[in-house]
Amino acid sequence: MMILAPTLVGGYCGYRFAFAQAGPVFFQSVVAAVIPFEIVFFGRCYLASKRH
Repeated sequence: MMILAPTLVGGYCGYRFAFAQAGPVFFQSVVAAVIPFEIVFFGRCYLASKRH
């Protein structure tokens, strides 16, 4: 859930606040969803590696 929520929010923001210079709206949604997913995913991996 910690990874899914930021991904969905990022995808919605990419869809809702699209701008014409960045290509199709679907592409913007995917790119906007990948960025928070990567931040949260690698942040969790980093924290998990620090605990062990």
